[in-house]
Amino acid sequence: GDKITLKDTFRLLAKACDRGHRWQQALRLIQREQEASLAVEPRDYSEASSACQKSHAWASSLRILTNAEKAAKQFKDYKVDASIYLNALNALEPYGYWDKALLVLRKIRKEGHRLDS
Repeated sequence: GDKITLKDTFRLLAKACDRGHRWQQALRLIQREQEASLAVEPRDYSEASSACQKSHAWASSLRILTNAEKAAKQFKDYKVDASIYLNALNALEPYGYWDKALLVLRKIRKEGHRLDS
C-alpha cells in the first residue's frame, strides 16, 4: 500500500489545527518541522496562519507572515501565499490595529498581490 511520509503527517496535522482553530499547536508544528529539518512549505504557513486568524491571534499571525517572508528570501521558488497576508489582516481587524494593517497592506502591494473585493 501507500506509505505516509513524515511530511504527509505534518501536513495532515496542520490541516487539523486549522480546522480546529488550534493556532498554538499549529505554531508548534511548524517549529517541529524545522527541528526535523523538513522544509516548511507555503501551505504549512497558510494553514497555521488560518488557524491564527480564526482565533484572532494577531501577533502570531504576523509572526507567521514574517517567517513566510524569510522563507521566500531563502528559497527562489517560494512565494508568500496571498492568504497569509489576508489572514493577518483579518486577525488584526477586531482589535483596530490599523497601523499594523497598513504595514501588511504595503507588503501585499510590494509582493504584487491583488486584493479583489
